[in-house]
Amino acid sequence: MERFFSKTWRVITGSDQGPSNERAIARTIHAVTTAIERFAFNVAIARLMGMLPEVGSPASKRIFVKQLAPFAPHLAEELWHRLGEPFSVHTQPWPQHDARLLVQNEVEIAVQVDGKLRGTIEVAPDAPVSAVRDIARRQVMSLPAVEETNVIYVPGRVINFVTQGER
Repeated sequence: MERFFSKTWRVITGSDQGPSNERAIARTIHAVTTAIERFAFNVAIARLMGMLPEVGSPASKRIFVKQLAPFAPHLAEELWHRLGEPFSVHTQPWPQHDARLLVQNEVEIAVQVDGKLRGTIEVAPDAPVSAVRDIARRQVMSLPAVEETNVIYVPGRVINFVTQGER
């Protein structure tokens, strides 16, 4: 925790580093809020730790400090003051996420040949099996001797081409 707090201090008090990943911040706001509602405080802190590299803009710094406040109230109050904000971070409204940013447009699918990872592809989450198979086949056709006899597809996760030599 000491390293996390030290890194938090450096990021928040440091210079602004341009725009932040809005989608990642929206997902973190949603995840931390949900974790707090379920009393899964360790999950909320872990999500905050994951969000720290995405923090760079002044708006993302304020959001981060507001979400840190329940877990590290004194640190959050000092950081809030250093950001030049009014009296107390604890009197500020909780950050709200944009639900449109939570919608996932593409998912990353692992492409395997005989159970060995050969790459990844990105497809729509509701893409039909035939489209996923064709996109994945184009990626692995550069490999020698990929004549599949069976295709195993776990939607949204992995596609595996099983060749004749694997019996």
